[in-house]
Amino acid sequence: MRSLIILSIVIFIASCNSVKHPSMSLGVEINQDEFSYLLYDLDNSEIVSSYNEDKLLIPASVFKIMPAYAALEIFGHSKRFSTKIYYSGEVKDGILNGDLIISGGGDPSIEYQDLFNMASLVRSKGISNVNGNLVYEDELLIAAPEINNTQPIAAYNPGLSSLMLRKNSFLLNSKERDFLMVPELSYMNFNAADGAEDIDYDTRHSWVVGKDKSYRLPIKDSSFFVANVFSKILEYNNIGVLGVKRGNNLLNKKLLLEYKSSSLVDIIRYNLNYSHNLTSEILLLQIARTLECENNNLLEAAGCLKRWYDDHFPQLKWNYMHWENGSGLSINTNLTALHMMEVIRSLYLKKYGNETGVSLFPISGLTGTLKNKFLEDSLHIWAKTGSMYFVSGLAGFIFSKEHRYVFIILANDTQKRRELDGVDKKVQINRYEELIEHSKLWKDEIYKKQRELIKMWLDN
Repeated sequence: MRSLIILSIVIFIASCNSVKHPSMSLGVEINQDEFSYLLYDLDNSEIVSSYNEDKLLIPASVFKIMPAYAALEIFGHSKRFSTKIYYSGEVKDGILNGDLIISGGGDPSIEYQDLFNMASLVRSKGISNVNGNLVYEDELLIAAPEINNTQPIAAYNPGLSSLMLRKNSFLLNSKERDFLMVPELSYMNFNAADGAEDIDYDTRHSWVVGKDKSYRLPIKDSSFFVANVFSKILEYNNIGVLGVKRGNNLLNKKLLLEYKSSSLVDIIRYNLNYSHNLTSEILLLQIARTLECENNNLLEAAGCLKRWYDDHFPQLKWNYMHWENGSGLSINTNLTALHMMEVIRSLYLKKYGNETGVSLFPISGLTGTLKNKFLEDSLHIWAKTGSMYFVSGLAGFIFSKEHRYVFIILANDTQKRRELDGVDKKVQINRYEELIEHSKLWKDEIYKKQRELIKMWLDN
């Protein structure tokens, strides 16, 4: 089967179609050298249309497919991640004379509701008060204040650790010198800067923000934040603690309870639909840890993932690509439509319990990041989106009565992206705003081109 696929790739690369130059109604050009697509017929196991399919391009969040597929293969679809609650000392008459310990297991799916459930379970175990601290452990995975320090300070670029919330962000409303943080935590400090247009932070717990604005800000110290939220939620369950502190490799601790995540396949379906960068990064680190690779940072872990693909898809070369993290939040990560086709084709052939690989993707006009897109082709497109300034990607499946396809469409404008990254927003605000507006128009043109291609493929 693999030899037939490789042969078909060779044949159709040799005779690939040329993409038609898109209309320029918005006055924005698409760089043909940085535009690629591929259409693969699942029924006949052949590439039926392609352009620049072996061109290395930035995939943005389309890259999330890569750690998702590998995680399912390595861990199995029913894998669950655990957060454990321990205690030290003794419990007598509902009083814990010692510390309560929350130990992060690298669960990428924890929500506020899960923390409440954990607190309720603590009380159900007979603890109604703690004469000690809430101690948090987070040594399982690396901790960092952001995913990518070359990307903006934004909610999509949060800190990470083995103890985190799925979104790892908080809401802040500023008005003159008054600040409302949601959720409110007393250790966080905010200052208003006159004329400040951009957010900044002095430390992980101290921010400078503009006045009369609303922000969604990233958590910089993930474990500390979660532990403080958990402390407040314990109070809501009438369990008081003296304070919050960090501790690792604690001795003489006793297991109180183990709180397990939903299944891996459910985590991945949610993530491919709603594209949370942090989830993909944690899955990447869990993969590297399980494969016993160096994973002192995301770059090392991404290299481990690439070697795994090199072993499992030997018909293609992988080492010449550069992978920087697991979410695609990087302008340095690249891959080709040809490589992505092999992974998505493999997903089509897989079943994960009751789930098919196809069912993990957003559905045009109905779910996830495609809920408001391709409305005229609802149910026909099941695909992962990817978007950054001057980067756009779409990859997945197209279905009709007559055809079942894998498709990939990738587009970049690296010249404009480099120019945007080189602009000092505080000094060149007008040029920055012009480039942002240009990027919006560029994405409109790419979306238009995506629709043209998909309509043509559906009609053939």
